[in-house]
This record gives sequence, structure tokens and C-alpha cells, in this order.
Amino acid sequence: MMMKLSKRYWLMTCFASLLACLGVFISRGDTVKAAETNLVVTPVYTDNQIGGHTGYFNTYVAPGETQTYTFLVANKSDDKRTLYMRFNAGYTNQSGNAVFDSTKIPADSSLKYDMAKELLVGNRVKRVHVEGQETGTVSFEVKAPSTAYNGVIMGGVVTSTSGKSSLKSDGTLLKNDYGYAIPIFIRNQQEVSVSPKITLGTVKPAMRNGSPAVLVQTKNEQPAYLTTSTITAKVYRKGESKVYKKSTNSAITMAPNSNFEYGIDWGKNRVEAGDYKLDYTVSQGKLKTWHFTKNFTISNDDAKRLNDLAGFKPNYTWLWILLAVVVLIVILLIGILVGRRNKKNNNSNGNNNANGGKDSRRSRK
Repeated sequence: MMMKLSKRYWLMTCFASLLACLGVFISRGDTVKAAETNLVVTPVYTDNQIGGHTGYFNTYVAPGETQTYTFLVANKSDDKRTLYMRFNAGYTNQSGNAVFDSTKIPADSSLKYDMAKELLVGNRVKRVHVEGQETGTVSFEVKAPSTAYNGVIMGGVVTSTSGKSSLKSDGTLLKNDYGYAIPIFIRNQQEVSVSPKITLGTVKPAMRNGSPAVLVQTKNEQPAYLTTSTITAKVYRKGESKVYKKSTNSAITMAPNSNFEYGIDWGKNRVEAGDYKLDYTVSQGKLKTWHFTKNFTISNDDAKRLNDLAGFKPNYTWLWILLAVVVLIVILLIGILVGRRNKKNNNSNGNNNANGGKDSRRSRK
């Protein structure tokens, strides 16, 4: 039986739901349409929906109770259509967006409940056949944690029209087969007081989208959704005050208890080995700001590997400079030796001439 929501909780959750809409990939309104298939999907809301009919599910489910999430599928075409619906857990992708489009999510030690693996009851993939100009329904059941949980658990349902063949090897849906996505947020405690907590993990050089980059592992360690935020990353050479590399992204969202690697693109520049300092800021509007500094090193092996992968030719400038310096030194040394030899010869000739003159004068006497 659903508990009565307090006015304070209602206002808080309505505001949180409104902010969540800004960062999650969903279509606006109650209906989500897959234009290529003429299939229209409508969430069927229940009494425990928080924040009104927002186009996604945001529900309070009492500890241990099971919630049914039902979708109404309308086929607007004249032909029979088949739709595959897949239930996934929420995570943060490598672009820095909270999503649920993959069957495999990055491991995170702070994640207590994987909605798809631990809370979903039944199969995570369901198929629905809908005759032309008819409607059908498909439902998923989720059981809330048995004990009160101070936080939000995120998941969602994505669709395709070709089943398993629409999935890549990493479990992500192919874009050309992506029908729609509807997020699902669950909480089993009325007063949720937890807020996002951002921390940093590893900082390492790697390839990203075919270009060298430095990847900064960014973690949200709390069961709270990080609304639209800005990341500003600056890289300095050790001991220098001038910014060497800078990157900014103002469309960052993070799923509860998730992590991703923020990429600082090195552009078309060669990666140079050495010691660097990272200045990293995550700003959640006026709500909260996290600031970090961290030293890291790019080894000679890492620089060579990334430059080779990026197609940069070996840089022999230093070798040519060294060779030019050596040649110049050799020329100078040869010049000095030749000069000394010439001077010695001139001195010898002068002495001989002087001695010859004396001998002549003696002979005349």
C-alpha cells in the first residue's frame, strides 16, 4: 500500500524530476514515437508516480514491494509489427551522459543495486507483436530493495525492431535501430537526503576517437543523479603557469553510483613525455562545485605508442640539432688546430730567417 507523501517531499522530488529531464535522453511528453516504424509507445502511469506525467517513470516503491511498469504500444501502420523492449541499468557513458542503452555497464565499487541484474523480476528482453492499427502492452516488474535505501536507483527501457541483431558486441544498441528510450527512477524511502559526490580516479594517456588524449576517471559515488553540470579541465606542464591544454563540456550528467573517463583531446599535437599537472573542476550550477588537482606522468613509451597510433612520424629535430652542434664543434676544433699549426709554422720560418741573416753577416766579416 502506498504511503502518503509529505508536501516537502513532493516539492523536492518534483524539482529533482524536472532537472532530471534536462540530462536524460528521452523524448518530451507522454508519448515516444519511433518514426521509422510507425510505433507509438506510451508509459502507463500509476498512482505512485512522482512529479506528474513527465514522459518517464519516477516512482516511490515501498521496501520489498514489486512495481509493474507497463508500456502501451500502438501500431499506426497497416502491417503487423514486432517490437523488442530491453530493460537496462543506468550508467554514465564516455561522453559524460547518464544513459541506459547498454546491457553491459562499467563496473563501479559504489553501486549497490544494479536495477537490471538485481531488482528486475523476469526477463530483461521482451517481444511484442502488434497487428496493423492495433495496440498492445508490455510490462516489466521491479522489486524494490527490502530495506530502506537513502538514494535513487536508475534504469530504463530501450527498444529496437530487430532484436538481438541490433546490439553491438558491447551490448549497445545501434543508432540506426534505436527506437526510443524511457528512464525509470526508483526510490523506496520518502525522505531522500543524499546528494552527488564527485571524486577522481586514474589519470592516464590513451587514444579517444582516433586522437591522443588524457582520460580522467570521474566518479559519482552516491545514489543521486547529477543534473546538468560543467567540467573544466586544464593541463599544465610541471613547473609552468601557462595552460598547456584545456577542455570544457557544459552538458555533463551522471547516473547514480557510476563513473566515466572524461577525455582531454590532444588535438593534432604530438604527445610529449614528461610530468604534468591537472586542474579539474566539476560545477553543478549553483548547487555544488568540486575542484581537484592531480599530478600525472606521460612516459616515453606511452608518448611513442600514442604518436604511432595517431600516425605522427618520428620527430628527429633534436637529432639534427645535435648533429649540427657536433659538426660545428668539429669545424671549430679543426679551425683552431689549423690556426695553431699555421702560427707554429710562421714562427719557425721567422726564426730560420733571422738565423740565416746572422750567419751571412758573420761570413762577410
